[in-house]
Amino acid sequence: QPDDHWTFDFGYESDTLDISSRSRSSGVEADLYTLSTTYRASELFDTTFGVAYKDFTDNNEYLNYFWRTDTALTTSAYWKTRLGTEFSYETFSDQNVDYFSPEEVYSFYLIPMVEHTWFRRYEKVWVDRMYLGLGKKWQKSFGNSDVGYIRYEQDHQFSDTKSWLIGTVFSKKKYDDEDVDAINVYTTLRFKF
Repeated sequence: QPDDHWTFDFGYESDTLDISSRSRSSGVEADLYTLSTTYRASELFDTTFGVAYKDFTDNNEYLNYFWRTDTALTTSAYWKTRLGTEFSYETFSDQNVDYFSPEEVYSFYLIPMVEHTWFRRYEKVWVDRMYLGLGKKWQKSFGNSDVGYIRYEQDHQFSDTKSWLIGTVFSKKKYDDEDVDAINVYTTLRFKF
């Protein structure tokens, strides 16, 4: 009997913006490939395993293996609270470059989330979400550090096949021994076939 417990995703992003600003300013670009599988046990729990690969124009290579979970804590008609976790292992092939390119980085995040539904009619939905990422990062030769972020996003679903996501993230990270605060804005148009 068919079910919808498993999904498989493949992504490609040419000249990805998901690289350090220092590498972009020195003219280095990268293509991003992602492959992941998600097991959705129910509306209460899902888990994702995946790998991401970046091929830099200076021949540096990046690999990221990740595991995420998402668990529903409370659910009502207009409000939801969830708790996510994320474990990640990252590595770069070349450390002799002018941008952040560590040999090994491990990170773990605990991510509580609140979602509010503002409007729902048939397939049309407007929701917003607030995430708080609390984490720890371990970098080879530099030890561990506290990391975190606050993310706010709005998700506008126009039909069961078209939606638009827009959001912003304020993050506190550590690169080698330097503290870095960043603000990012993102938008995504999604079409399902």
